[in-house]
Amino acid sequence: MGKKILVLFGISIFIFMITSAIIDMNKRSDSIEKNKYETVAKVYKFHSNRSFNTYYFEYFYDGKKYRNSEDIDYGNREESKDKFYKVNLSTKNPQYSAIFLDHEIVDTSEIRNAGFK
Repeated sequence: MGKKILVLFGISIFIFMITSAIIDMNKRSDSIEKNKYETVAKVYKFHSNRSFNTYYFEYFYDGKKYRNSEDIDYGNREESKDKFYKVNLSTKNPQYSAIFLDHEIVDTSEIRNAGFK
């Protein structure tokens, strides 16, 4: 009996964590969609393991630098490092962002106007 309760408790915690992650993801997406601002981000680091390709990037909004990361299946992996890409962010919560690795920015004036030197 006691073992069954522990298993059910563990399953309940797991379901709660998954549900919370999905709600947070939806909250971020909704905030970006409703308060969208497009700018330029620079990928400064890439990390890969069996399950994830994580891109670390930075961008500026309202004079402040933000850093974020995103697990993305596509992209040029290590070759993306030190390159610039389109990013959409939420003006209400600028730490909420989505980078588009299929949209590289090469225009130096656009990059400078986004806050990069």
